[in-house]
Amino acid sequence: MSKSPEQRREKFGAEKNTSHVLSTTHASEEFDSDGGIVHLNQFTVLSTLGSGSFATVKLARKDSSNKTSYEGEPEGSNPDGLYAVKILNKSVLKRMRTMTREGRKMTVHTAYEKVDEEISVMKRLNHPNLVMLHEVIDDDNDDKLFMVLEYVIKGEIMSFDESTLSYTRNDGLAQISGHFDEDHASHFFVDLMHGLAYLHMHHICHRDLKPENILLHSDGHIKITDFGVSHFFSDERLVPLDERHSGGANGHDSIDKHLQSMDAQGKLTKTEGTWCFWSPEMCKSEPFSGYSADIWAAGICLYVFVTGKLPFYSESPTDLFDLIEKADITYPEDMSEDLADILKNVLNVDPSQRSSIGDLLNHSYCDEAKSNRASGQHGENLKNSARRRVSIDDLDSVEIKKAITMKSRPLGKMLSNLGRQISMGRKSVEHSLGLDVQKLEDEEIDLKKDGKRKITFCACS
Repeated sequence: MSKSPEQRREKFGAEKNTSHVLSTTHASEEFDSDGGIVHLNQFTVLSTLGSGSFATVKLARKDSSNKTSYEGEPEGSNPDGLYAVKILNKSVLKRMRTMTREGRKMTVHTAYEKVDEEISVMKRLNHPNLVMLHEVIDDDNDDKLFMVLEYVIKGEIMSFDESTLSYTRNDGLAQISGHFDEDHASHFFVDLMHGLAYLHMHHICHRDLKPENILLHSDGHIKITDFGVSHFFSDERLVPLDERHSGGANGHDSIDKHLQSMDAQGKLTKTEGTWCFWSPEMCKSEPFSGYSADIWAAGICLYVFVTGKLPFYSESPTDLFDLIEKADITYPEDMSEDLADILKNVLNVDPSQRSSIGDLLNHSYCDEAKSNRASGQHGENLKNSARRRVSIDDLDSVEIKKAITMKSRPLGKMLSNLGRQISMGRKSVEHSLGLDVQKLEDEEIDLKKDGKRKITFCACS
């Protein structure tokens, strides 16, 4: 008999507590006269940040008697002790079901399992450009599940206005311009690349990058959030981030060399996310690289940052997918050559020709922003995150399976295409990383015994 998500989390905590996330099994709550929660364990609830169909997010302050920082939280980074607490109703989540084909079988999945997968993914994340999960409060005697998250004070970097079909910045300066200038956008894009690279190096693709899932911190840095449809590829092995491979003494240069996306890997057969941010290959019924699709979505975000407009939009899904596949993009006349060039590189309709994260970080458009981001405490945090990794070998097998749903599609054409890609595995990995694979093997980097990576048919439900 399979174990419940609660049992799996308990097993993980008891046997392999390698995560920085605190697991709490007791919830003490106080309510006001209207039934609203005002106190949860060591937190005082201050206000509502947002709500959806099955979750509410509250702003909460950790009580003055308990101001100890969470593990992984930079010392002094949260002097006010503010956190975002996501409250979910377990019984509602368990009633929300979807059917998914797995080979010849149809499997039922619940929204509760989806949340459990999100928690499993977030337990692996500790990077300055990703929103951190600090604590999970899951009491068997309480129908609510609480996720204590890092509070990013300015919220979503931009908001979409359906009446004008445009995005507007949320940093309080929309009256000056609804969108960002190229300088600000370059800094956001560098942050986005570093966050994505960390995800990809840990074999996680986000699958739903868009301005609504990019939060703006008070210090001007951005953080990626919402890992609800993210996917973890358990068959891939982490490339070590050893400083001996840096090729130089500069810490930030070593980050650029290390944080490279495995663009040739991460094959998915099921699409997720928001249509306007889909890549051309996602619009076809063929396997695609989730990593490369993330890079495309980041390019759409960059375009939106500087124009406030989506490059592709139609209320008809069929027409929208046609526009995306043609990728006929209009660039404003006043756009700089550097920005137009990097957009053309990242929004290449051919994923095999699309720039990798390393290429993009080393593009001239990112030079100044990259240098600025390398300085000060943020640069130190970046270097620390590059050294701090979770090896798949260190994780409990049940915990790994929790974050992934395996699916196989017995389609002859798809198998043939994947067979060709598997046969050129070494060459494609070498190209996507911009590295000498043989040299890395000599340095004890494990690329499997035959020098190839296994490509699997994987997708989250």
